[in-house]
Amino acid sequence: MKIMLFIPTVGAGGAERVVSLMANYWVKKGYDIVVLSLDNPNNEPFFRLHKNVNYEPLGLLREKRGYLGKVKRTISQIITTRKRVHQIQPDVIIAQLDIAIFLAMTSTIYSKIKAIVYEGNNPYLNITNKYLQKVNNFLYRFTDHLVLQTQQIAKTFPSYLQDKISVIYNPVTTPPYQLNHEDCLRNLQRKKITCVGRLEHQKGYDVLIRAFHLFSQHHPDWSLEIWGEGRERSKLEQLCEEKGISDRVLLPGNIKNPYDQLLKSSVFVLSSRFEGLPNVLLEAMSVGMPVIATRCKFGPEEIIQHRQNGLLVPTEDAEAIADALVVLADDPKLCKQLGQNARKINNKLHVDKIMEQWEDVINSL
Repeated sequence: MKIMLFIPTVGAGGAERVVSLMANYWVKKGYDIVVLSLDNPNNEPFFRLHKNVNYEPLGLLREKRGYLGKVKRTISQIITTRKRVHQIQPDVIIAQLDIAIFLAMTSTIYSKIKAIVYEGNNPYLNITNKYLQKVNNFLYRFTDHLVLQTQQIAKTFPSYLQDKISVIYNPVTTPPYQLNHEDCLRNLQRKKITCVGRLEHQKGYDVLIRAFHLFSQHHPDWSLEIWGEGRERSKLEQLCEEKGISDRVLLPGNIKNPYDQLLKSSVFVLSSRFEGLPNVLLEAMSVGMPVIATRCKFGPEEIIQHRQNGLLVPTEDAEAIADALVVLADDPKLCKQLGQNARKINNKLHVDKIMEQWEDVINSL
């Protein structure tokens, strides 16, 4: 079977990480795997791809100014992508993120190639191009199948699409190590809060920094590490300066293997304004970390039961996050309980189980 995974870029990000995981898993099973991107050919994939994965960057992301320039770029993207897809002739194409979804559907409509749309975020809030999103909403009726990350996202889609929707959670790779009670206690003594994700408005790091400022007034010996890159770096650094906590808040940049830092941290925080199903939250839970997550749409509430395997707080609420941090910092027993229960997510979301669900969808087509 030949499977094409189509994504705009192969940089650092949750969607890109999932694509690399899927590609590497399937190629090891003997499938013919192609990863197609619109990226510049000079940009190497941030996450490692197996040597047998055929990676093809089309170099179609060049910026164009003006309405006419953008129209010409879109036409070029449609023609080039459609031509290449039909040259490769995959049995199925799985497309993720707005422009890749659009190009995949325009490349496979009225063809024998099966198209699966993989929506991995909140499709109503994660809009980089509102006009493109409207076009995609129309084109969804022509796709062969829709794979969504949470039940909550599925409920937002119209009734005429429900028959072609499957909900498949993100897979969790086998953790290299799991924290036990002694590890949790040792990590609490390290007094380090960690989060991982793009430095973008969606992730709510401005709220988290304000929360850490409140928390640090009672726990001045703790630190915060925010791993990732993005457009809000300078804004976040300025906020740290204003709050006088720059010496305790680190923004080290991108990270390929979150487990390296998660295993050295005391608490993981997801402060997002909206999400799909965040990979790094699942990874933090899989190793047994106590986690705090916002009740954002969508995702965290489907996998976290409050005070059983994590703590849930409202979005945009710095005080609530600060209070939750105080609770965990002062209660090792609760941290142990949350961590032990969080690890059970490995049984539900193990990569073998999740990829089997994907194969069921593909075989049904």
